[in-house]
Amino acid sequence: MKNMDRPDSLEVYHHGQGVSTGVAYGPAYLITPDALRVPRREISPDEVEIELARLHDALAATRADIERVRTALQRADKSDEAAIFDSHLLILEDEALLESVRDRIRHDRVNVEHAFSSLVLEAVDRIEKSENSYLRERVRDIRDVEHRVIRFLLGQREPAVGDLLQNALLVAHDLPATLTAELDRDRILGFATELGSPNSHTAILARSLEIPAVVDLGPVLQRLSHGELVVLDGREGLLIQNPSPDTLAEYERIKAKIERKRAEWVSLAGVPGRTADGEPLTFLANIEFNREVDAALAFGCDGIGLYRTEYLFLQGGGDVSEEEQLEVYGGIVRRMEGRPVTIRTLDLGGDKLLSGMEPEDNPFLGWRAVRYCLDRPEVFLGQMRAILRAGAHGNVAMMIPMITAMEEVDAVFDVLESARQSLRSEGLSHAERCPVGALVETPGAALMAKSLAERFDFLSLGTNDLIQYALAVDRGNRRVAHLYQPFHPAVLKLVREVVDAADAAGKQVTVCGEMGSNSRAAALLLGLGVRSFSMVAARIPRIKQVLGRVSLPEAQEIAAEALEQIDSDSVKAIIENRFGERFHRAPSA
Repeated sequence: MKNMDRPDSLEVYHHGQGVSTGVAYGPAYLITPDALRVPRREISPDEVEIELARLHDALAATRADIERVRTALQRADKSDEAAIFDSHLLILEDEALLESVRDRIRHDRVNVEHAFSSLVLEAVDRIEKSENSYLRERVRDIRDVEHRVIRFLLGQREPAVGDLLQNALLVAHDLPATLTAELDRDRILGFATELGSPNSHTAILARSLEIPAVVDLGPVLQRLSHGELVVLDGREGLLIQNPSPDTLAEYERIKAKIERKRAEWVSLAGVPGRTADGEPLTFLANIEFNREVDAALAFGCDGIGLYRTEYLFLQGGGDVSEEEQLEVYGGIVRRMEGRPVTIRTLDLGGDKLLSGMEPEDNPFLGWRAVRYCLDRPEVFLGQMRAILRAGAHGNVAMMIPMITAMEEVDAVFDVLESARQSLRSEGLSHAERCPVGALVETPGAALMAKSLAERFDFLSLGTNDLIQYALAVDRGNRRVAHLYQPFHPAVLKLVREVVDAADAAGKQVTVCGEMGSNSRAAALLLGLGVRSFSMVAARIPRIKQVLGRVSLPEAQEIAAEALEQIDSDSVKAIIENRFGERFHRAPSA
């Protein structure tokens, strides 16, 4: 059905954030925000127990519904996605919240729907005022659970997604993770939402399901009609309404190009990484879940440069035993068949909080990473033991995040020695020699890189945090996001400081932040002395291809020139003028 208020020839572009790449077009299936009307009524003393029983039944029904989704995902071999719903179940088990609901029913003599909804909204209001981005992102999970409970109490059903049009594009105000997980990939071409962020659980699931997705579009539902033809561009963050025949033809060409490019990239898996003049390069993969190993291998990684272990703990609610860690770490190591696997110790804190970790006013400057681990020696010791034991199955290294002081270095190696001694005394098989590296991600660490290189076996550059800390920019804050500049000369000088210190000590440096997966930045990093890059697996072929078109002397020349600039635009202009044509060159046949 077309929107009769708009001429058929007028196509409209709606801009949002692309969170899962790919393009698709088809009829729009709209899920409009149906704000729940929660009634408030006073109850008699005789009705109190009835309302309490209704609360119990609603919680049980909601729990069963969410567990059904989890089970379906687990049976589909999507255990990582299933674990996302652990947080939903924890909300249902929040005894402090539930006891407050019961108290309000008993003392205020109000119906259960009003008591539950009002208390959840009060909690949401407090969270939304928090500066903790991770907690704010969890608001959607809380509201999802609240809506499910209230719908059960009111006798209403969830918005239907099972009856979607065949080959449809879902457009919603917001899409809770519980609904996203139930999407049928064979029926849904992609989805777009008015709300959302790239780090939401919904975005994570979209990427896992390989569904093109765009979020944060703003108010588009009121401008769309159910069944109207739309184009979704997950690369550019676009929803195109009423696309013209020319636009559809162009996107058909884009889809074909994406498929050809992907096939070519996979074909590069066995090609060694080298510059145009033959300098060998190493390309590693960043992973968060063990299921990502298959993609890393398919795209030709030389190993795992960064395994983020905190997601294992977040899925397990923080309680992950040494044996459970060993099973996961060992499985990854065995599947890599001798390729190096670098396991980062816990980087909790910041925007990754376990249940029970208190929100902080400045979480990225607070109790996180190695600071947390050294304050939880039993957790740190158990993880180090598991990593060392996994080393018995292959080529394993250990990376320590957020090192900022030599006192921390001493404390880390004390715990490591305790781990080794305990394993020896218990007669457990482990790696006696496990390389240990420092993740350099603060200006302070970069400036003391010489001392770090003397103590550690290797250094890794975490450019995401390094840029954020160096420029005092929260990259998740829209108002200042434009100031987050990977090409800022100050950032380049810090990178050079680290590379020079590592070279002087005969140690390797690997860049494992997003900077290394950017074509232009990778060429600049090459000139600054970086020879090892770790990134999302799907980017490996592209960066391998780009750097294969650049000679080392050329890269060194532009790096030297870039270090003399005073702003990011000048640096980018230098790179574009020298290598722009090579970056834009169509993939070879």
